[in-house]
Amino acid sequence: MFISESIFKEIYKYYPMNSYDSESSILKKNNLRLNKIKNKKDSKQKEILRDIQNIVSGYEVIDWTDDESCCYEYKILLHKDKTILDDDKTLIKSLNGKRYDLRIFISILEPCYYEFIEVTQYLDAEDKWMFRRIKDYDVNLMGIVEKIDNYLFEKGYIRLSDNIAKTVVPGIETELKMLNCASVFDCLFTDLVTIY
Repeated sequence: MFISESIFKEIYKYYPMNSYDSESSILKKNNLRLNKIKNKKDSKQKEILRDIQNIVSGYEVIDWTDDESCCYEYKILLHKDKTILDDDKTLIKSLNGKRYDLRIFISILEPCYYEFIEVTQYLDAEDKWMFRRIKDYDVNLMGIVEKIDNYLFEKGYIRLSDNIAKTVVPGIETELKMLNCASVFDCLFTDLVTIY
């Protein structure tokens, strides 16, 4: 509970609570959040991308950062010596029907990050995409995750567990999440991505 409470305290610096905050307080908090995002995005984003590319040489790293979010997001295509193709269906076929990506979210607001491995499949017969997370993976993937974790730890970032990332923050709403439905992940990273 202590960890959640300390994270909540940090989140409340950037997001207005309920309707108890005055309009000036809401504007102040929104401006604080937006200024912190604007000031950090450009230089640090490129530095982290370059570092990750060096750490996982031979794997394609994509900067997936969205201008609307308060995080840097990177995807590592976990298929050595493969590149992203213009046609996702062609890529999936070239990967024997399954694509594995390490998705990394690094908060701009607080020194923390969240990551997971996502498997993408395309069911040709149904013309349907399927996405799922995996928690158990082979030694090769584990080695990549450990390298990224070590790098981010050395940079001063703390990895958030699934439980903490999914914890709902009382009294907070974001642009896409209603009051009392926004999670720690939504507040510190992005509410454009649903973690499952």
